[in-house]
Amino acid sequence: MPTKINKVNNLLFIEFTKSNKQAFRKLYDLYWETMFINAISIVENENVAKDIVQEIWIKLWQRRETLEVKNFVSNSTFGSRL
Repeated sequence: MPTKINKVNNLLFIEFTKSNKQAFRKLYDLYWETMFINAISIVENENVAKDIVQEIWIKLWQRRETLEVKNFVSNSTFGSRL
């Protein structure tokens, strides 16, 4: 059963796919650190990890209109799929 947090995140994600920059920023603020921690645990280099996470967010923005909510919902921690 979806939690209240998942529902809010899903709504943010839907708005993000509609090019809502505030929703993008909120998602970025919510998930950047988790994504960075996951990236650094893999590459073991802070600068490389930051670059990886930055590239992910750039690609997400570029592909926002083709992303589907089900892809986001299936991974509540978001960053664990690096």
